[in-house]
Amino acid sequence: MKVRISAHGRFHAFSLAEGLNKLVVLEALQTTYPAAYVKRQLRSNIPVRSVWPLELLKRSVAFVGGGQALDPTISRLFARALARDVHHSNADILVGWSSSTLEAIEIAHSKGMRVIIERGSTHISHQTAVIENEYRTLGIDRKVTSEEIIEREIAEYEAADAICVLSNVAAKSFIEQGISREKLIVNHLGVDVRRFGEMPRRADRTRKVRILFTGIVGVRKGVNCLLQVMKKLSGNVELQLAGNLSQEFKEISSSFNSENVTFLGPVPRTKMTQLYRDADIFVLPSIEEGFGMAVTEAMAAGLPVVVSDAVGAADILTSMKDGIIFPVNNVEALTDSLQSLIDQPALRLSMGHAAFTTATSLGDWDDFALRMRNAYQGLLASNAG
Repeated sequence: MKVRISAHGRFHAFSLAEGLNKLVVLEALQTTYPAAYVKRQLRSNIPVRSVWPLELLKRSVAFVGGGQALDPTISRLFARALARDVHHSNADILVGWSSSTLEAIEIAHSKGMRVIIERGSTHISHQTAVIENEYRTLGIDRKVTSEEIIEREIAEYEAADAICVLSNVAAKSFIEQGISREKLIVNHLGVDVRRFGEMPRRADRTRKVRILFTGIVGVRKGVNCLLQVMKKLSGNVELQLAGNLSQEFKEISSSFNSENVTFLGPVPRTKMTQLYRDADIFVLPSIEEGFGMAVTEAMAAGLPVVVSDAVGAADILTSMKDGIIFPVNNVEALTDSLQSLIDQPALRLSMGHAAFTTATSLGDWDDFALRMRNAYQGLLASNAG
């Protein structure tokens, strides 16, 4: 069996490709990143097919503030490049990221390949509806997803042999949109526990209790709810938000003034490990989240995690053991969850230790790739039968 991975960006495609290469089943990784960059990041000489001019175009347009408008064009051009390459491919499985695979599906099928659409979030229609509803609530007039992207993804879901999602939360959104459960592959992301080492010591800290959020600081991640909560919390507490401000959130954040809230901006990956280690609580209150890689990273750093029930990573949590799961967008519930951890250092520590234990049992990226290889083999076997 040979597998071609295709992603118009990075996502978790690099880690998947690296793992499949170790298992000797990767035909190639097709991406918009330059091949030299991929190999340098992975420190591995994996086979790469680069469509780098699209990455250059995407970043150039994003720099002047027009990135989202270009999304359909990037997806279409990348899928056409993939379709041309598939003509010469000897792969048995094509794994393509959602919105950027459509033009290659028919050609792949004509060559006897099975096609799997990789979707990192919930169903595109569900995602769009949830975020647009939140925008309306906040008085924001903005389109979330272009109609072309929605149409492309729905067509891909229909044409593919299988759809891979990262959590039961995501799977449920597809089933509610009429996709058969049998068509879905559910596989949670891996986590590199070696990056964080042993469980950090936090017992002797006397400074403020530090709550950490990482990710794009915006409406989708539930940051507006989190900022409301910060006004209600009592005690010696602070919030750090690490990540780019989304366009629609810049006005909201500029009007929010609090000495206990710090917008750090984007933090290099090389410094993220220490940021996790210096925190006491991790929070991800997203209103829509296919998984939430930051959750497992925080757990691997020994942090108790507080997540909404719309976060896919809730799958791996046992509430009140290694984290707390609260109803999405519920300010009072999030306030109570965080306050209980702020007020009880022993609970923070015990929950952090449990989170660390859970993270170490999840498996790393090689385990993630192994589960995917087995799923691919199962798909080929079922089609052969």
